[in-house]
Amino acid sequence: MIKAGNLTRKEARERADVIWEPKYEIVLDLADAKEKWQFNSHVVVEFDAEEGANSFIDILAHKLTEVTLNGEKLDVDKVYKHGRVQLEDLLVRNVLEIDAVCDYSKTGEGLHRFVDPSDGEVYLYSHFEVPDAKKVYACFDQPDIKGVFTTKIITPKGWTALSNGKIESETASDSVTEFKFEKTCIMPTYLTAFCAGPYTIWNDELTNLDGRKIPLGLYARKSVAKYVDVDEMFEVTKEAFDYYGQLFPVPYPYTKYDQIFCPEYNAGAMENVACVTITETYIFRTRTSTAWHERRAITVIHELAHMWFGDLVTMKWWNDLWLNESFAEFMATTVTAAATKYRYAWVAFSAHEKIWALRQDQLSSSHPISAEINNLEDVMVNFDGITYAKGASVLRQLVAYVGEKAFYQAITDYLNKYRYSNAVLQDLLTELERTSGRDLKTWSKLWLQTQGVNTFEPIIETNDKGRITRLAVRQTADPAHPHLRPHRINIGFYDEEDERIINIHTIQTDINGEITEIPEATGRPRPRILLLNDQDLTFTKVRFDEQSLENIIADLDRVQDPLTQAILWGALYEMVRDGLFPAERYIRLTLDVLKTKTRSIVVRNKIVEVTDSLLYYVTPTKRAELLPEVAEAFWNLAVNAKTGSDAELQFCLAFANLAVTESQAVRLQALLDGTEKLPGVKIEKGLIWNMLYGLAALGKVGVSEIEKAYENDKTADGLKMSYRALASIPDVASKQEIFDKVAHDKSVSNVYVRFASLGFNAPIVDAEMLEKVFMSQYFDCIRDMWQNRSFQIAEDYIKSMYPRQIANQNLANACEKWLANNKDADAALLRLVRENLDDTTRDLRNQKVT
Repeated sequence: MIKAGNLTRKEARERADVIWEPKYEIVLDLADAKEKWQFNSHVVVEFDAEEGANSFIDILAHKLTEVTLNGEKLDVDKVYKHGRVQLEDLLVRNVLEIDAVCDYSKTGEGLHRFVDPSDGEVYLYSHFEVPDAKKVYACFDQPDIKGVFTTKIITPKGWTALSNGKIESETASDSVTEFKFEKTCIMPTYLTAFCAGPYTIWNDELTNLDGRKIPLGLYARKSVAKYVDVDEMFEVTKEAFDYYGQLFPVPYPYTKYDQIFCPEYNAGAMENVACVTITETYIFRTRTSTAWHERRAITVIHELAHMWFGDLVTMKWWNDLWLNESFAEFMATTVTAAATKYRYAWVAFSAHEKIWALRQDQLSSSHPISAEINNLEDVMVNFDGITYAKGASVLRQLVAYVGEKAFYQAITDYLNKYRYSNAVLQDLLTELERTSGRDLKTWSKLWLQTQGVNTFEPIIETNDKGRITRLAVRQTADPAHPHLRPHRINIGFYDEEDERIINIHTIQTDINGEITEIPEATGRPRPRILLLNDQDLTFTKVRFDEQSLENIIADLDRVQDPLTQAILWGALYEMVRDGLFPAERYIRLTLDVLKTKTRSIVVRNKIVEVTDSLLYYVTPTKRAELLPEVAEAFWNLAVNAKTGSDAELQFCLAFANLAVTESQAVRLQALLDGTEKLPGVKIEKGLIWNMLYGLAALGKVGVSEIEKAYENDKTADGLKMSYRALASIPDVASKQEIFDKVAHDKSVSNVYVRFASLGFNAPIVDAEMLEKVFMSQYFDCIRDMWQNRSFQIAEDYIKSMYPRQIANQNLANACEKWLANNKDADAALLRLVRENLDDTTRDLRNQKVT
């Protein structure tokens, strides 16, 4: 496998200084896609350059057949190395023509080829972020060399083709169809898109702010078309379009808006200009919780936000990736809550995204939101909780800090000023300072250019009548990142009323420095619960005074406001992760509160937190004791949940994943056979696979039963779930076969690695077996995976095959030994291994808390 050179920031700057305004004419011949794993790529690039300059263009090809520069054929063997074609002695105006044979991908990177197991149909889709446009066509593959694109795609007859522009013409012959697309606006290479296949198509339209009719397209494979929520997808899209127009009146800049569901997709979605690709995980074949519908809506709205943040105005270099992702995440949550039926989107953010951000910001790899990116490998590991969730949380704080009106006026001005061009952080800050009147230099330095999370703790004193004589907020920081920041927060006072815990008073105030006095609280009765950062306006960890903590533990189920409850519950979980609250106590408290709380997103996230606390934060001995108890608790929660509710379904799935005793296995089998039933749960495909997975992990079903289940569900979903079930079979020989295939078989797809890893490290896996048989094998393969497999496959292996459930000092020692012996490895690879070590170090510390 050829690997492209790792473009550095210095190289990108040098190239941008001498190359300007490329115009691409791209022809992709995909006519043999049904039979072959290669395609022909022909590109003509016209570009201006500094006269006499030397530079290069990127192309990662199976074979480069011809290169012509300004009419002169170049010797391919001399000019093509390491994914770059060297261009020497350039003219002021240049014409470069490159013919190549390129590979389709199985890894979700470049141009991915998928064969539908249901009907044998072939589907193609591209994914280019960060450095993979070069795998499909020759280009100057960096965000600040924007170009315009004219594309022609040749496909088998009967297929549909998609790109960033509208189809200008469609010409069919006996065996192929040629699609020509209109010229695009100026855009970066990583946002180009090409999709092709016999897609099912739905159409709609909306009226843009400027009065234009914008056609909407929705695309999915034929075999899953009947499951697509067409009405909801269009409804959410239109609601978001309308609300974005209210927040910043900048008309949608493109001529159409397509959304394509893609199989074997690595991300949630990708914001290709006017041609958004979305994971097929969001096509629900069976009944699915509201939490997943809400997550899909947020993703759809997130990608639409990118049409302005990232697509219309693009970062100059990847250190400002947050200008794309943080803004899109913040805007998506804001708009979902305000404009759709999922009005509790900020609850979901607090319960899930913010926990993700807090975890990421406390790893040894923590980085500023606006991070220094030296090369492409640096940025590929930065699509993380800081870039997305912390950045979004900090933007929410920025709105509170400068005011909503000033914020959206600055955004509008920023988008208009830098439309179709590139921008940097200072460009945005300049607009915000102008509209708000605030000096944001210090704010920006502390919030965007430093890492680490602050912690708030109340200092509260009362008199003998229970009235507050002093309230202050102590702000602390991790010694490794000792930055105290300015915060605009709400302080919430919560008391009991009619057996409910509700907010009775709020103080909004600025926090700055180590101690901030709150004189407005003096004389008020001490509340039952005092909550710093009420309404979650800033990014921080929150601690409680002793009385509030006792009352939270006693009254969490009686807290009425969903966001308040999410903040309190999340703060307790952070105390578990910080070794300040025993994991076992948190598990029992959460299971108890879940008896009365049924909001879908809350149930979903608390199941994850209980499971993680059980697997990692209690000792192996205690885990063995608790596992059957927790599984039984989930079953009882399912039995007692409202018939037909989300909670009933989610608790049933949680039981299937954690069932461990013989009696639980018998119950699981009875559910699968239909001899035992939950009245509101239909045993359909998704649930069948989860039950098979649970039974396989227990050794109660084997290869033949799983293969039979796949024959009955010969679909893409059935295939990936069969990978997971097969990998969960507990005997050593089966595990070794799976490990060898993941680690050594270069023909397997990204989905195989992902789902086999999930099964390999099933919740009830034998940790002793992992340590004795597979721990050393895992570390022995890391370097080879990184050097000889694609980034996505290598990252999935390093993260998902890591045997974290061993959770002992031997695992930590093995990490440390690998790091000591591989100091010369790429920085991005070292980061991934260090993050694994960070998790295990935290696990060991938390296991000591009782």
